[in-house]
This record gives sequence, structure tokens and C-alpha cells, in this order.
Amino acid sequence: MRILDREPIGAFWALPGEHVELSLDRIVDYPVLAQCLENWRDLVTDGLPSEVDPLTFPRAAIAGLNLFEFDAEADDWRVRLAGRLISEHVGYELRGTGLIEAFSEADRAAVRAAIRAAVAHGEPELTRRNFVDPRGRRWSYVRLFLPFSRDGDGVDRFVTVIDPDSFGRI
Repeated sequence: MRILDREPIGAFWALPGEHVELSLDRIVDYPVLAQCLENWRDLVTDGLPSEVDPLTFPRAAIAGLNLFEFDAEADDWRVRLAGRLISEHVGYELRGTGLIEAFSEADRAAVRAAIRAAVAHGEPELTRRNFVDPRGRRWSYVRLFLPFSRDGDGVDRFVTVIDPDSFGRI
């Protein structure tokens, strides 16, 4: 069942209790994410990379890889690919849904602002996130944000890669 067929409860339920930008220098602490960043940098020429091929990422990253594309009509980011880590945690397929709709109504403005800031920055970012799910379980992960652009300038797609070793660990 897609999220659009459900009453909007929010896939992530609450904004992370912690949403902390980490220095990109800390990427060495997350070897899978470090390899993803290296692969992204190999694609950079004159501006942002335009091609997003999930198969170019390390095999260990695929479960935590999520691809988003901007939908101007909805003023939201469409989930084009959701890795197993998120899909299994949420309990249903997110592909095709809006990113903002996955959050509770109370959290959408803050989530939208965080995404806009990352997109405006237009550079890779490393972030630690913590949140509490509806079952009362606290979740944590470190994720890498990688911007992409069809025209090499404005970000219209991005990938987030969740470090598989950090997912679920506080």
C-alpha cells in the first residue's frame, strides 16, 4: 500500500530529536559513505554531476541509497528510489511519494527548510539524525547528501545514502 492510500501519519513521524551537520572531514569514520563521496566527486566536471546511476555506488550502500527528484508542481521532492533500510523501517514502499508528505504535518516546515538549505548549498553534506518512531523506538543514522543537476547548475535531484552500520544505532 502506498502512503497516498493511507491516512497521512508520516513515515518518519517526528523530526529527529537531533539533526546535526557533521564536518565532511568525518566521512573517514564511515567507509561506505566515503566511497560514495569519492564516486560522486569522480562525476564532477564543470558543475554538479547530471547522471545518477545507483549501480555506481558501492554494493554495501545500496540498502541505504535514496534518490529524490524535484516536482515543481507539488513543490516537493518525489521519492524515485527508496533503499531497503527506509522501506523496511517504514513498512511500505515510498517510491513515487512526496518526501515532505512522509513527515507529520507539524514537522513539514522544518523538513522543507532543511532540504532547501542543503539544495541551496549545493555541496555534499554529512548529517547525524535521531528520531522516535510511533512504537516509541529511538532510531539514529548518519547520512550523506549528494546533489545532482540535469543542467550542471541548479540542484533538481539528490541522493541520500544512509550509512548501514550506523542505522538503528544510538
